Amino acid sequence: MDRRSLFAYGASTFEALLSSLPWLPGDETVGGSRDAASGAPASYIVRRDALSALQLRIWESEWEDYLALIAYGQSKAPFLWYPDADEAENFLVYLQSPEPGSRWAPARDNNFPRVFIVSLTLRGVATVTPWTPYFT
Repeated sequence: MDRRSLFAYGASTFEALLSSLPWLPGDETVGGSRDAASGAPASYIVRRDALSALQLRIWESEWEDYLALIAYGQSKAPFLWYPDADEAENFLVYLQSPEPGSRWAPARDNNFPRVFIVSLTLRGVATVTPWTPYFT
């Protein structure tokens, strides 16, 4: 199973040439909670976002193309994520992280020095991206 992610953004695409590491589900709630003077807790939830945390493996030579994807995503414009470049299933998503203004850098794969491991978190446009198991 390859599981090479493909991203279609603007008039461009970025397709990782290497298999991604297994992604993880995440959750983010927009809202808050308070305790009343009597001590009774109360909360409100505006929305709950299902997140997908990805770790992509990319060659050093793919770095500039990956940066273009991140720059596009940081503009908060939606783009398509294909969890497997060889399949038609896709999701319209926003880039949740890395956020604009944050400092981030790739890591090197310990076993393959010419390979970077980059992390990004995606949020579905409809606030819910269905969980797509990595292992099927």
